[in-house]
Amino acid sequence: MKKLISNQKKIVTLMSISICSFIIFFSSCMKKESEMVVKGDSGTPTLPAMPYNYGSGQNNLATLGRVLFYDKNLSLNNAIACGSCHNQANSFADNHQFSRGLNNTYSTRNASAIVSSPFHSHFWDGRAANYDIAVFMPVMNHGEMDMFSLDILPAKLSAISYYSTLFNNAYGTSEITIARIRGALSEFVNDLSSTNSRFDRASTANTGQFNGNGLTAFEIAGWQLFNGKGKCINCHNGPNFNGGNQNIYENTLTSTFENIGLEVNYSDIGRGKITQNTADNGKFNIPTLLNIAVTAPYMHDGRYATLRQVIDHYSEGIQDSPNLSFHFRDIPSNLFTNSIDSFGFSQVLPPANFASFPVKPLSLTEQEKNNLEAFLNTLTDVNFLADPKFSNPFTGN
Repeated sequence: MKKLISNQKKIVTLMSISICSFIIFFSSCMKKESEMVVKGDSGTPTLPAMPYNYGSGQNNLATLGRVLFYDKNLSLNNAIACGSCHNQANSFADNHQFSRGLNNTYSTRNASAIVSSPFHSHFWDGRAANYDIAVFMPVMNHGEMDMFSLDILPAKLSAISYYSTLFNNAYGTSEITIARIRGALSEFVNDLSSTNSRFDRASTANTGQFNGNGLTAFEIAGWQLFNGKGKCINCHNGPNFNGGNQNIYENTLTSTFENIGLEVNYSDIGRGKITQNTADNGKFNIPTLLNIAVTAPYMHDGRYATLRQVIDHYSEGIQDSPNLSFHFRDIPSNLFTNSIDSFGFSQVLPPANFASFPVKPLSLTEQEKNNLEAFLNTLTDVNFLADPKFSNPFTGN
């Protein structure tokens, strides 16, 4: 009997060792396969003999930033570049719902479009106040580019032949530092200016006053709806249509974060995670509408595949979210008050109990939806989407 028990113990031990060995071997194989899938090489950038002209005039600095933006060497295993998720053809947004990181993991938010907005906070939750802060966040993020210590970058880039000349042209010496990398990336991103859409050409030069030249009657009707019944201008105002700017039609200063009633129970609390203020739960950064027709999917989680689905949400899909913007509640106009902020801007303030008022969807007709979508399509700048000075210099190598 004792011998039988002893033999059973030996069998169990051998089985345990075999299982553990298999797990270790399998894990090792999986790791190697994953690394083989994601590892890559950017190659050598192809650049013009004379640098392109950028809006800032800092042509050599922006050129360096362009190369860095598209260089996969900025990720830990040379697999992912900033430009891997921010595609020029999509106005530097990601046309996938979620972005793939260097280890084949996926983000939990859609990578939104990038457009020059130096005074606007960045990312869906606004965690970066400016580009200098924003540019390294994806680089250091474990699930994205995983450059866990920026101290690694200068030495890594110094070993790459083409950077010596690029840094020398941009800064006067070939020294590579974290500050210089940050400055160049920030410069390039800040030069991503889209100003030649059909809507731009339908606005008077210098003043930006809309005159409608070259637009159809449907598109003009959509613009009027945008500023009226559609309430779009309440949030999407300013030159980039991304809020936080003076609303020239009402002389008011608008918010950069809003809750648009996507859900009642938040799966992502958005701005609230940054501020730790429950009143900010469910609020997200107001995205630019420039080139909006090519930046699908839409919303922070990419839940809508088309512009029409977005319009349908505002027309009849707004949820009674706890922190829903007062713009989408049925509040009598006489309950609003005006005040002047410290910068001299007028602010229209809702009553303190505005959350108790019922939801008021836009209730657009089919023709109004068509008109609004037609107008939004006029915000596409085809030159910006194909401008070689913003393109990937590693393509074709």
